[in-house]
Amino acid sequence: MIRRRKIKVLLIDDDSDAVEITRARLEAKGFRFCGITDEVEGINIVRSQKPDIILLDVAMPRIDGFSLCKIIKGDKKLSRIPVIFITSKELISHVEKGFASGGDDYILKPVDWDRLIEKIEKLL
Repeated sequence: MIRRRKIKVLLIDDDSDAVEITRARLEAKGFRFCGITDEVEGINIVRSQKPDIILLDVAMPRIDGFSLCKIIKGDKKLSRIPVIFITSKELISHVEKGFASGGDDYILKPVDWDRLIEKIEKLL
């Protein structure tokens, strides 16, 4: 079993409520958590902190999650970090675009927390 205390999860989502809910849920399950509501600053956090896994919202004001994922996966130093999209966008075309941009998995809002944790542990 994975030791959750060692797993650093980064969420980039422009919704501060979503960040705080995710923080509460994941920290309660023993994960280390960092959440950021600014997608541009999120790129800097990814580069400086190198989280074990990244959770990305799709719809953000300046850079959408698909584009952000391409930036992350296009950087040799970051490309191995798994990315899970967390979004309310459930069209097949959005799911396909998520995987095409380099995403490793996709989960819909409202989040099934047990399923998200399973996905995190599976990717690590």
